[in-house]
Amino acid sequence: MIDLRTVRLGFTDTETTGLDPTQGKLLEIALVITDGNLEILGQGSWFCPCDTAEAYNLADEYVRGMHTKNNLWAEHHAFMQWCSTQSAIYSVSDEMLKFAYQHGFAPSSGTPMIGNGIAFDRDWLGHHQPRIRGLWNHRVIDISGLQHLAELWYDLKYTGKVTHRALDDILESLDKLRWLRTNMFR
Repeated sequence: MIDLRTVRLGFTDTETTGLDPTQGKLLEIALVITDGNLEILGQGSWFCPCDTAEAYNLADEYVRGMHTKNNLWAEHHAFMQWCSTQSAIYSVSDEMLKFAYQHGFAPSSGTPMIGNGIAFDRDWLGHHQPRIRGLWNHRVIDISGLQHLAELWYDLKYTGKVTHRALDDILESLDKLRWLRTNMFR
């Protein structure tokens, strides 16, 4: 039997300007690393450098409103102002990879990418941040898909809150997966 305390799982989420990674900008990425028991070992969130005004103009009205309400536009703009004062170029890839390695999560771990609607995040990371995308193997575990099956097969309903902020949404996904483990995978 596998010692679940030694397993590393990587949950990710992105916030973007829209649905098409070839036309939009990546604004925020978060990563939560757990053991096999879903105990959090580390969590982090990073802004992705891009011109905030350009990103805002690329977004449709729905996304503009969503990221205004959750304060992402304002926080991203402040981050970009901070970046302009730094002598070194900020690299979200370098920062995230350093964080992942510090928590024992590396490409050699052979873990699937985990999250809600994770194919979306995988597409965006593959297009904008291929080094980060390389942390995971080719497999995915889509928590929203598992939730759909729980509703379909067992009439189990999970109600949570999505904020459309990367780290908050991962933590909500983890709560949902723990709930699914208890209620669907008995």
